[in-house]
Amino acid sequence: MIDFYRGIDRDTDLVIPYLAELARKISPKRSANANYRSIEQLVEELGSREALNRSRPDDQALLEA
Repeated sequence: MIDFYRGIDRDTDLVIPYLAELARKISPKRSANANYRSIEQLVEELGSREALNRSRPDDQALLEA
């Protein structure tokens, strides 16, 4: 199982690098709405990167997560 708040795979305790960006933007201490807005902003940013041909290697995996 993935812990999105920490960006790790709970089964193996391995860090998932592309989730590090997401983990920095969400927190269980924040409201669901605040986390949702952060995720929406990240999706928009990823879309902008793709449109500008500035995508990073892990952007698609992050978007799918």
